[in-house]
Amino acid sequence: MNIVDTEIVKDEGSLQKEIAPVVSDSRSLVVSDAASYEIAGETVKRLTAIEKKIKAFWAPEKEMASKLHKSIVAKEKDMLSVVVDEKSAKIASMHAWAEEQEQARREAAELAATERAAAAAESASSGTAVCVVSAAPTTPAVPTGYGQFVRKTWSAEVTDLSALVKAVAAGLVPVQAIKADEVFLNSQARLHKSSLEFPGVVAVEK
Repeated sequence: MNIVDTEIVKDEGSLQKEIAPVVSDSRSLVVSDAASYEIAGETVKRLTAIEKKIKAFWAPEKEMASKLHKSIVAKEKDMLSVVVDEKSAKIASMHAWAEEQEQARREAAELAATERAAAAAESASSGTAVCVVSAAPTTPAVPTGYGQFVRKTWSAEVTDLSALVKAVAAGLVPVQAIKADEVFLNSQARLHKSSLEFPGVVAVEK
């Protein structure tokens, strides 16, 4: 142990010796009359003085620790910034490339579907079978195993509104899945007024 450490321990020990009797006297004091009330007041003053001494004793070390912490955080931030910025840029480029491949795949699938539909229409009109050979998509597959970096976003597309409404009515799908068209309903209310008879809808006069 160096001299500084020895002095710190010694000073801390001296402070502990000051704390002990004040705390002991306070714990043994019971406020039961005017005299003990006055003694309690003086004890609180002693405790307050000790409290200030404790805070003053640790203040320099707290300040040094605070400065050290700020310095370490700043150095860490500087070191991380280059890595984090590069990581974000690389993830963004991965995401952009993956989106390009997905868009190309969708376009190829749509083109193939259009060609098949056209062939079916031609077969129906001519009465002869038309064979369509669609070229396999040439878009490269997006490598797997990096999903934690490039996250896909999903969205819903309604392909059969009637089927969705029936599913909601049957309790198979939450009612939140469909939303009433207030613009349409308001126009119908203005048109039919009190004679509006849509199930679950009431015309309100304002």
